[in-house]
Amino acid sequence: MMRFWFCLLSLLCFTHLDAQDIQTELRQAWDQFTEYWEDENAEACATFYLEDGLHYPPNSEVNQGHNDIQSFYQKLFAAHQTSNYHHEIKDVLQGDGFLVEFGEFRVDWKRHDDSIWTFDARSVTEWQYGADGSWKIAKFLFQSAP
Repeated sequence: MMRFWFCLLSLLCFTHLDAQDIQTELRQAWDQFTEYWEDENAEACATFYLEDGLHYPPNSEVNQGHNDIQSFYQKLFAAHQTSNYHHEIKDVLQGDGFLVEFGEFRVDWKRHDDSIWTFDARSVTEWQYGADGSWKIAKFLFQSAP
């Protein structure tokens, strides 16, 4: 009986470690995305999505694929002098071959007229493994936080 509890406890611990590893991988991905964002590298930002990835901005058309997503980011960057992006992972659920991440992000923008504004959002991100073996965004949905 003691062996049963030891095995169960070990299994739970390894599952927890795997969840931590996944969050660490996603955190590293968001850190790299943030670097590209702050460099205003729209092309690099788009590579975080699957080739047919979907990007759902609020009150706007859905962007599908690298070209549409890159174009969306280029327009954002061109409309502002600078921005500072911060993404926080709130929770991650693991499915069969995919992850669903619930998060929040903030962008502090400086417009060309030197005015400053902040965009706070809640997000849901579906991640899947890409052809290169890294996590890629399959779907990114976000909305302004209430």
